[in-house]
Amino acid sequence: MTPTFGSMVLALRAPALAAILMLTTADRSDVAVYSITDLGALSGGTSEGDALNNAGQIAGGSTVSSGFEHPVLRDSTITDLGTLEGGSSGLATGINDHGEVVGYAGIDQYGPQFNEIAQAFLWRNGSMQSLGALWCPCDYNRRYGRSQAQAINSMGDVVGFSETPRCASEHAFLWRDGQLIDISGGLGDPSSSRAFAINDAGQVVGLVVANHCSFPTPPARAFLWQNGARQDLGVLPGHTTSAAFGINQSGQVVGESSDGSVTRAVRWDGTTIVALGELPGQVSSSARNINSAGQIVGSSWATDRSVSRATLWQDGVAHDLNDLVGAGGGWLLLDARAINDSGAIVGAGIHGGEMRGFLLTPRTTATRRSG
Repeated sequence: MTPTFGSMVLALRAPALAAILMLTTADRSDVAVYSITDLGALSGGTSEGDALNNAGQIAGGSTVSSGFEHPVLRDSTITDLGTLEGGSSGLATGINDHGEVVGYAGIDQYGPQFNEIAQAFLWRNGSMQSLGALWCPCDYNRRYGRSQAQAINSMGDVVGFSETPRCASEHAFLWRDGQLIDISGGLGDPSSSRAFAINDAGQVVGLVVANHCSFPTPPARAFLWQNGARQDLGVLPGHTTSAAFGINQSGQVVGESSDGSVTRAVRWDGTTIVALGELPGQVSSSARNINSAGQIVGSSWATDRSVSRATLWQDGVAHDLNDLVGAGGGWLLLDARAINDSGAIVGAGIHGGEMRGFLLTPRTTATRRSG
């Protein structure tokens, strides 16, 4: 059930910007050249950027002096959002245009004699609240109280997933008006699913395993949920699994499709699936987010995942974001995770030998060839 992003072993590579600036008469795309900002960190030194709104506010995580990661909100400064009661760690994974943040954080209400678990949270007006968990017999049950929130839309609707008592599966949820709603068929449903994104129309995307309790476990498939109905988005020809990670306000969906050895970044327009391609020298890719202009961000990597590069797809062309920030910055941009409607991008990379969150801000536009 674990999505393919986020588990890469990485190596340095720094192509020269000059090699990208050559103009050609065919296969050209106007793309931005970016300024890069280190998102900074709390006292622990490492950070990541996971979500970005149209006001430029960023949600993510940073380590603290204890060595644990805390959810953070960054605008002009970095705000440590803390954890739930008794917890030690967490991560902010989504933010809407009102500055409301969601994610997951540790909770240990009954003290150190019990195991800390992670629960979905909503942070608004300066305070964090737990969203609870599906089918949990008590408020903070140690075994079945686990949940994660992944995204929030402008109406305050939150999506994510929660552990259930059935076969240790997870069910996608929608939190609306204070109610946690199972959108995977209810307590007796044998599927396991995760929801990763929601737009303002209430369309939800994610992945689902049809019968998690069976053996062998069926492959995961990307889904689109709307108006109480779940639609299978399908896979590329010859592939068996897929996952949807992002959706824009027009209903365009992005994610990945895999045959078990090679993964392809894809876009769905309705039920039509299109492979987005990879960077030169890379054989696999995954798309994480798409803005209203159809710009897509994610990453490309080699078969053994020894190399990962933050990637922008625009006008049918894959661009290495490392080539669009100029030389001398000392960055290796590993993974682009969100892009807003102004074209700003956040993600994570290596800077000064540490994992750091980055913000890319468009500053000029140049005509570039593919690759």
